Amino acid sequence: SIEDGSFRWSFAPYRPTFNFQAATVHDGSFVFQDRTGGVYRLSTNGKLLWYAKTPDRESSTTAAVVLHDGRVFAVSNVGQQPAGLLHVYDYEEGQHLWTQELPHEGNQAVAVGELAGSPGKTSILGMGKNPGLPLIARVAISLPMIVVPLFLPFHLLSLSFPSVFTKKEGRAIFAVDAATGAVRWYHEMLGHHFNLEPTTVGLELGPAGKHCDLTVQTRRREHISGV
Repeated sequence: SIEDGSFRWSFAPYRPTFNFQAATVHDGSFVFQDRTGGVYRLSTNGKLLWYAKTPDRESSTTAAVVLHDGRVFAVSNVGQQPAGLLHVYDYEEGQHLWTQELPHEGNQAVAVGELAGSPGKTSILGMGKNPGLPLIARVAISLPMIVVPLFLPFHLLSLSFPSVFTKKEGRAIFAVDAATGAVRWYHEMLGHHFNLEPTTVGLELGPAGKHCDLTVQTRRREHISGV
């Protein structure tokens, strides 16, 4: 209870959650997803209203659901090709509406809104593996702390020469029709190593709303005009 902190109820998801980021329209219920992409709608008194599971209940994602215009957008991974899934459900009943396969892992929530030059609503999603832990952190987890400083030179080398310590990973960004899942455009970005700095994605409206300019900023700058 928010009044006195007393216990009200509990609910155990069928799979653990990485990021509990619930979405609500303040109707006495909310939706969230577990780390496998399973989607739950609960009432604020803890009653399960509906649940939708994913084909692969062992693979994990750090994504979260997005609730927009009566639809619940969820992202999950399947541990094979296709690497990920964007799946959408009806908010009221949990009915599956559509699924779009992803060539790379999905580890973030979608952005839903209006895109210049496209009718209706559009969902935009960036794809790619999470960076993971740096070398020194992985060593610290598996070995006694007393030996961790011995690996510091290798950690510094991994920051300067990431291609020696990590393989290049694919990444992409695409836009789909929020109502049907039909792909509106897709862009495969340059592969990257985990030690690159974070990627920044920017959208800029073109002249008279005719198109959108997409800029992806890392150590190298990629620009798409007229998407």
